[in-house]
Amino acid sequence: MSHILLKDKKYSILSFDSEDDFEKAVIENSSFLFGKDTVYIDVKKKVGKKNKYHKGIPDGYLIDFFDAKSPQLYFIENELDKHDVYGHIGE
Repeated sequence: MSHILLKDKKYSILSFDSEDDFEKAVIENSSFLFGKDTVYIDVKKKVGKKNKYHKGIPDGYLIDFFDAKSPQLYFIENELDKHDVYGHIGE
């Protein structure tokens, strides 16, 4: 198993058996992963045009309030490394 050492702390790389387990870990650790000035919204809702080629269902949304005058919205997609990035996200 690989590890990262940073400022006397040891971090382990985790593997997930299912995407559901990975998504739960992201939700539970969203402040640590994305920062304290963010809000992670765990809502799966279709976005995009109505034709079959431009629809997607992100795993969640992230609002970043780091710059209070200009908050940013991000679409979050949690994917396992064994999935095809273009086929699951890029389209």
